[in-house]
Amino acid sequence: MDAFEGDEISGTVDATVKWSALSLGMMDSPEGSRTWRKAKPTVYVEPEAAPGPMRLIAACAVPGTIEFQPSDMPLQFDVSGASPGTELRWALLSTFARSIVKEMDYMKPPFIPSALPATA
Repeated sequence: MDAFEGDEISGTVDATVKWSALSLGMMDSPEGSRTWRKAKPTVYVEPEAAPGPMRLIAACAVPGTIEFQPSDMPLQFDVSGASPGTELRWALLSTFARSIVKEMDYMKPPFIPSALPATA
């Protein structure tokens, strides 16, 4: 999608969302805490590594899960693109994640902050 700063297109970004292969327990582990930062109690961000993808994982309580399956499933949001600046890409990641969460029917939607610092 095109990324705008004011009325000007500043570049393009790719935005994806998927169920994460990473578990929420991995985010809080000593190894995970070196890579991931907690932005909110159930929201984690991966600090930017150069102009690569910016990543956010949020726990989403899904209705209708079976007894032995945890209801808080990790949903992964990615935004990547070299042309828009870091600040704009963080803003796009936050807006993208909040818009997807708003459209989904979660039992307890995660709170995704409007500002996501690179080292939350």
